[in-house]
Amino acid sequence: MTEKATSNESKILIMNNRDVDNWLELMTICFKDSLERERLDIDEIRSTMKKINKVSYKIIMRLFRFKILNYLIKNGEKIVSASTLNINKKNGTISNVMTHPDYRRRGLAKKLVQHTLEKAKDFGLEKVSLEVKADNVGAIKLYEKEGFVRNYHSITFELENPSESLSTNINPLSIRKIDQINKELFDNLLDNCYQKRYFETRSREKMAKDYIPSRIMRFIMSKFANQQIFLFGLFNKKTNGPRGYIRAFTSRLEKGISISSPIVDKEDEIHLKSLLADIIKNIDPAKKYLKISFSKHRKNLMDDFLASGFTIIDESLAMHKILNKS
Repeated sequence: MTEKATSNESKILIMNNRDVDNWLELMTICFKDSLERERLDIDEIRSTMKKINKVSYKIIMRLFRFKILNYLIKNGEKIVSASTLNINKKNGTISNVMTHPDYRRRGLAKKLVQHTLEKAKDFGLEKVSLEVKADNVGAIKLYEKEGFVRNYHSITFELENPSESLSTNINPLSIRKIDQINKELFDNLLDNCYQKRYFETRSREKMAKDYIPSRIMRFIMSKFANQQIFLFGLFNKKTNGPRGYIRAFTSRLEKGISISSPIVDKEDEIHLKSLLADIIKNIDPAKKYLKISFSKHRKNLMDDFLASGFTIIDESLAMHKILNKS
């Protein structure tokens, strides 16, 4: 049933702690399938959202030039549409763009996206990025009309009970925790891991610099979501020479291990699965599932994971818009 519009729908508000439960209710309605598929803990999200709005945390974030703003449209006291702007120095990320099913087709999402972009310009941001489900045609059309350009198509796989499902086979590579990378090797491997258009707005040098997060970023991630980052180097067992890199995450928001695009050469991709078994042992063998995402163009890697019992749980497009050139 479609509900009546009110004059409140012309106002865009900033979220405060009193709105968190209402905001989460909207999230569970709009993103129900995604939340279940990604196994995110709503209670932990609630705790994190309330932390973000505390004065003490706002001061910490301001010191580190990090800011999170949640924009809302209400009908009475009910949140009917929302968006989030995450600011990290000169870059921004738009997320959580959602509208209650009873209030769709009124232009509320468009209004919020335009408002969020205007605020991003006001903050002097140079670029804004976002991710959208690859099958969300309506949202993609909206973002492209607002000037966003596609630059990355990722696919996420999941494996249940990875400690039992993955085996450590004979492997010419080994893994170990690291605190620095060989930047020349890292740069050489990027072309296998990402398509050319990805680098139209991403500095390869900055990617190498940011691959190992600073102590400040680790502190922020740990404080807000108890997120831990684990960095592993891949090494040739015979020569001990570096071959690639894997970055893994754990968080109290979810009960598994997540791995973002493995930085490895094409010829070494065949060894990834057995290396993952070693990584799980290093982090926590009791974790219930493993998620790994990478560019959809890595077809051989996709086929290998599908043949090994992994299932596809998500496909996303990364999009960006340039705002203010420095």
